[in-house]
Amino acid sequence: MVQLPSLHFSPCDVSRHVKPLQNECTLGWDNLSYTVSRRGQHSKVIINRVSGRAAPGELVAIMGPSGSGKTTLLDILADRISSGQVTGQIDLNGRPRPVKTFRLLSSYVSQEDALTGSFTVLETLRFAARLSVPANVLATEREGRVQAAIDDMGLRSCEHTVVGDIFRKGLSGGQKRRLSIAIELLSKPTILLLDEPTSGLDAASTYNVMAYIQKLCLSQKHTVICTIHQPSTKVYTMFAKVLVLAQGETLQVTGDRSRSDFAPLSKADLREMKPSVGRQFLMVLQRTALENVRNPGIFWMRFVMFFALSAMSGTLYLNHDHQLTDVDLVSLLFGAPAFTTFLSVAALPFFLDQRAVFSRERANSGLNVGAYAVATFVAGLPGLALLAITTTVMVVPMTGLRGFGSFFGIMFASLTSAESFMCVLGVLVPNAIMGIAVGSACFGMFVLTEGFMVPKPAIQPYWLWGHYLGFHTYSFEALVANQFQGVNTPSADAVLTRFDLHDVHVGSHAGVLVGYALVLQGLGGVLLYVLHTGRR
Repeated sequence: MVQLPSLHFSPCDVSRHVKPLQNECTLGWDNLSYTVSRRGQHSKVIINRVSGRAAPGELVAIMGPSGSGKTTLLDILADRISSGQVTGQIDLNGRPRPVKTFRLLSSYVSQEDALTGSFTVLETLRFAARLSVPANVLATEREGRVQAAIDDMGLRSCEHTVVGDIFRKGLSGGQKRRLSIAIELLSKPTILLLDEPTSGLDAASTYNVMAYIQKLCLSQKHTVICTIHQPSTKVYTMFAKVLVLAQGETLQVTGDRSRSDFAPLSKADLREMKPSVGRQFLMVLQRTALENVRNPGIFWMRFVMFFALSAMSGTLYLNHDHQLTDVDLVSLLFGAPAFTTFLSVAALPFFLDQRAVFSRERANSGLNVGAYAVATFVAGLPGLALLAITTTVMVVPMTGLRGFGSFFGIMFASLTSAESFMCVLGVLVPNAIMGIAVGSACFGMFVLTEGFMVPKPAIQPYWLWGHYLGFHTYSFEALVANQFQGVNTPSADAVLTRFDLHDVHVGSHAGVLVGYALVLQGLGGVLLYVLHTGRR
């Protein structure tokens, strides 16, 4: 066995903000195999009898070509595999690994960066610290961990730079990688597992990322295991051990694999409690509300479109000379909720970004699903209210519609239902293109069957399920009933008769819309809990 040389850092390079780790851990695995079943075929062996060991202060690399099983092995070590059959032994300090303890002592950084683009580096770390740092840690120490993570990963020069998204330029790829790692350092993990930390980076960024990772090993005795594809010679020399895989089997192991002296785990660290559900709720609420304000794609772009559509609708139906009939107003009452709720599909890409952050935080920090779901729902209500009041103020006075307050309430409930529907799709779909396509198709069906184009009495029986299922039905019927019920004119009576709305209760329909939104939010929370655990 050959011990690989390492880079050396002077004492001034080592962060002074973080206390030494109380739990130094050696992670070992022996004869580890992973098999998956394939329907109608023989089982496939993905990992076959792989062994290795990573000690405190060591940077261990798992190398191999694409498809060799690198990420699968790392996921098994991180306890992120929920399907298939795993055999073999995984040890923590020479004893069988207790999964609960291991999750408290380790953090996992996935290959894709899951970050909020509108926040700065410092804001990202402070929000993450409030979520991941145990509740019994003082605010001063929590801030110390934030500052230490910034220094440890070389982010001081960009601490006030936004992460960046499609609307604004921000961090480079290497800086984003280092920020993702810095987030996981906040909980002071003893074991750090990194999946392709240099993927997509140029040579200089790759070297910088790996140099900071090695510094963590040398200065703070972290046990670090990473997967990597084709490192340069400079990067290769940083590894204390290298495990080379080929088709799921060990091709070569370099480095010293002698057993370390094991220290008992500190019970003091293991007793640290994660933040309460209430604290998690407040943190997610504040963070989501701030993101809604800063990210123009979530509400502000829709606000501009709502303003333009509402101004156009109001001026088209300007009724000063009373030439418009009651029948003409029905088209407006159909179009106002139909067109505005359709714009909810524009928010789906941002729901997917938030979902990626949620999955990371749930897997590594134990984020409570209920706290997250309720907080994101509540944080979105002010934006939806702004959109609803914009339409109401622009349309109702210019067109002479009745019931300003009722119109606003129905629009607000309808927009909330549409947003909740897209939230559910945001949990289910794998990408934004599919989500927008499915959402548009569903909204289109709801509009066709809501009872305007074909009145309810004339809808074919096999399409009535769509009429009752879509929230557009209840917003349209409530708006028409609000406008024409109690108006003793032949034209108003004709409208109510044509659409079979004489017996519709506006308050009941508004209640249905509220219930629709709440049921969808609950369904979205359940699906989040089941589908997005951070495990494969």
